Amino acid sequence: MAKFQFEGVDNYIAQLQKLYGDVDDIIGAAIYEGAGVVMRSVVSAINGLNTDERYGIPENKTTGPNSYQKEGLKRSIGIAQLRQDGTFWNVKIGFDGYNGIRTKTWPNGQPNAMVARSVESGTSWMQKQPFMRKAQNESKVKCEQAMANEIDKQITKRVKES
Repeated sequence: MAKFQFEGVDNYIAQLQKLYGDVDDIIGAAIYEGAGVVMRSVVSAINGLNTDERYGIPENKTTGPNSYQKEGLKRSIGIAQLRQDGTFWNVKIGFDGYNGIRTKTWPNGQPNAMVARSVESGTSWMQKQPFMRKAQNESKVKCEQAMANEIDKQITKRVKES
């Protein structure tokens, strides 16, 4: 019968147990790293949006938001807090707050999320420019790579600490 001999198994087991205890932190760091990649891609896509200063004129379908709305989108984009829903970990990239274009309908300013949806899907008076889908598709591979690199970095850091 074959005989196996291992040295340092206790240290190896201790490292695995330490990693198991830190798995939530490792996953969270990786997800935020990936979300940052996607968010930078979205900002780049916003920069590439066509603007049209005739915004909201119903006689002519505009080609995009006006420059003020575009700046509002760039200022308001952010990453939400990480949430765990069962076995899924979620983080959302979205738009918050209001721009300064006040109307009768929006006395506090237009909601930036509404402007983003209007640009993404189009309206009866604006052509669509699917910038979110474009950014998501273009950043998928980079996002996955950034998450994998962050996981490797977090594991290496924790193994060295023990």
